[in-house]
Amino acid sequence: MQTTTSLKGKRVLVVDDSRSQMTGVIALYKELGCEVVGQAENGIEALKKIKELHPEIVSLDIIMPDMDGIECYQNISKNYPEIKVIFLSCLVKNLEVREVLTKKIDPAILLPKPCEKEVLLKALTNLWIN
Repeated sequence: MQTTTSLKGKRVLVVDDSRSQMTGVIALYKELGCEVVGQAENGIEALKKIKELHPEIVSLDIIMPDMDGIECYQNISKNYPEIKVIFLSCLVKNLEVREVLTKKIDPAILLPKPCEKEVLLKALTNLWIN
């Protein structure tokens, strides 16, 4: 298994509209050695925080009020191509929904929530390799 050395100190913005889910996601990134520099509850807030905080990774939920994760991702990809994006969503567990989502989102960055540490580590490591 890869070590977390390559992720140590990586700046992460966690975006999720559920406080309880956000707490778990933040803990997961911290376990991997990342620095969680901020939190947002929707895509609009996330885009504002990106300008302020300059994260290296944005962790997005999909279903959120005001601006969902997919719209936020499209904005990040267009305006901040250097930022790595990971989706953590409960929707991924439904195979039919996952199939639809993979038409808009690379399946390599579409992870189930809750997510196992090793699964997130592998996805993040692959983002820096590719």
